[in-house]
Order: sequence, then C-alpha cells, then structure tokens
Amino acid sequence: MLKKLIILISLVSTSLLFAQLEEKQLTVGDTPPDFTAMTVDGKPFKLSEHKGKYILLNFWGTWCMPCINEIPDLREIQALYGDKDLEIVSISAERKGKDIKSFVDSAGMKWTNISELLGDDSKNTVTNLYGVGMFPSNYLIDKNGKIAVFPLSFWKDSAGKIKMTMFQSTFLYSTLVKYLGEPKNAAEAFAQSKGTVFSVVQENAKSVAIAGSFNRWGAKPMFKVNGKWACKVDLAPGTYQYKYIVDGTWIVDPANTNIVDDGFGNKNSQIVIK
Repeated sequence: MLKKLIILISLVSTSLLFAQLEEKQLTVGDTPPDFTAMTVDGKPFKLSEHKGKYILLNFWGTWCMPCINEIPDLREIQALYGDKDLEIVSISAERKGKDIKSFVDSAGMKWTNISELLGDDSKNTVTNLYGVGMFPSNYLIDKNGKIAVFPLSFWKDSAGKIKMTMFQSTFLYSTLVKYLGEPKNAAEAFAQSKGTVFSVVQENAKSVAIAGSFNRWGAKPMFKVNGKWACKVDLAPGTYQYKYIVDGTWIVDPANTNIVDDGFGNKNSQIVIK
C-alpha cells in the first residue's frame, strides 16, 4: 500500500512539473520573460538591456543547501569567464527579514544579486515569471536573448521511458564550454584561487568532477587548465578519501597509489593533508 502511495505521489509530482512547464511555455529557443528588479545594492536591473552577452540566471535561496554548495562553483565560473563573456544574475527566494546583502557579501558573490520574498504569489516576481519550482535552477540565455539551456527538462529515451535532466552543479562548466568555448584566462584564475590542487589527465572527457569525504561525496566540477582537468579544494589538516567522476564514471586517481577500502567494499584514493 505504501509503495503504491509513493508511486502515485511521484506520478502526480511529475504531472505537476509537466503542467508547470506547459503553462509557462518556456523552453530552449524561447525569448525569456523580461523583468526589471532592484539588486541588493539598490541598483535597477533590466534583463533586456544586457543582450549581447551570455546571461546565467541562477535561482536559489539561503535555506537551500544544494544552492549553498553551488556558490563556490559560481565563483570559479565567474573568475574563469569574467563579465565580458558571461554575466551571472542570482535571484534568491527568501523569508522576510533575511539580510541577503550581508550573506552574498560574506559568500563572495560579486555579481548581480536580486532578492524576493519566498512564497510571494505576485505574478511579477521573477521566480513566478520563470515558473521555478526547484532550487537551484539555472537558465542560460545566449547573446541573442534566447534560452540556450533550460534548467529542468523531460525527454524519452529509445525505450520510451521518461527521463529528467537538470542544468546545475557538475554540468555548469561543461555546458558553458559548449556555448562559450574554453575560458581564455583559466590558468590565471586558477593560480589566484586557494586550496589543495587536484588534477587528472582525461583528454577526451566532456566533464570531470571530484567527489570525496571532504564534501560529503558531492560532485565538485573540475576545469581544464593547461591540458589537465583541475580544481582546488580548501582542506584542513586531516585524512580524506576521494574519486574522480569522468563523464559519469567513478575512477580512482591514476596518479595516486594510496588506494584504500572505505569499509563498504569501495576502493578510493586517499590523501593526507598536514
């Protein structure tokens, strides 16, 4: 009975998401809804006035842990591409009384930030205009002002089964490379960041990420720097286990012979930070 109820809830949720997408009629190739809003710095922002560069619309909230985990990735992406090629616009859905400006300043979110009230039913809020129902959600708008990548989409595989794809976290970098090309200042931006360096050579890979005990095995995207996939992780002294995720396949570090069993039958690379 419980299993049937769970399946029913899942089907209803999926149907609601389909209905929401159909109602908003937003998909790849569409002109996104234009909007004007005040930033947390008190400056007006109008989407249509920024045509000519790629815009990454990032919907998030300080109460959303996956959103918080995505902030370092956004910082790295901004450092790699800069304001000339890509402009990040983050729109947070917050509870009344939240000091969002202090939060974004402390988090180093040095791009356009807009804040709205969570649960505001006004049709004029950006979150409602875009039909956002999942956080984080990312829209990529191209130079011509068209939606290049939609955050949530459903499609059918060759067997007719419905599958879902999401444009967030690990896929941010690889997707941006597809549209904007490899960042020209990758080596310089990488050298300026702090942390322990992880790198791996995977010449034909489309996307590479690292996951480990240092981030609860969440996928952190890696970036191509001087022919290698690399990233920096700020680690306190201690012992950590990790693996690389190459196009969806988990592998141990080919350059690290210190391989251990985590006690659950999984072989992981291990690193000691002193």
